[in-house]
Amino acid sequence: MSLLNLNKAIKKALSNIAPLDIQNVSLLEANNRVLSNNLKALKSHPPYDNSSMDGYAISFESIKKTLELADLFYESSFASIKEIPFSFRFSILVARRVYRKIGHNILEKKSMHNYNKSGKIYVSNIDKIIQTIFSIYDLIKLSLIKPKEHQRGNEHLTINKEIKQNERI
Repeated sequence: MSLLNLNKAIKKALSNIAPLDIQNVSLLEANNRVLSNNLKALKSHPPYDNSSMDGYAISFESIKKTLELADLFYESSFASIKEIPFSFRFSILVARRVYRKIGHNILEKKSMHNYNKSGKIYVSNIDKIIQTIFSIYDLIKLSLIKPKEHQRGNEHLTINKEIKQNERI
């Protein structure tokens, strides 16, 4: 038996499918159904601009605090990477280092003005190679350490404090 190429297989599968008839049902019966046509609002709601300004108000200090919190997670989660299947471990170590390097590159801007002026912040190819080499060291280090108690509970308390989870918006 020979295999069909993808286009022929799709064509054959679709040839056995017929569209369903359109049914008019009440709103209560419409649950878990799909509309037969796009639905468009007749007017905007609210009918006026509801934002005092465009965009988000953010300070460089808040970016800095967020990256400091991320560093706490990078450090405290390192031993937990040992629990990830070995085939994925190295790529996670590389990604961990590259994203952390992006954070450090952001902090080098030192102000919101410089941050906004800098455009896209990324890690150069040479820096990616360097971070990959450091990740080999991390993989070796990870194989030598013993699992330790994770600080997840403390981190969650920190996050709840930072974002004021129980505060009404």
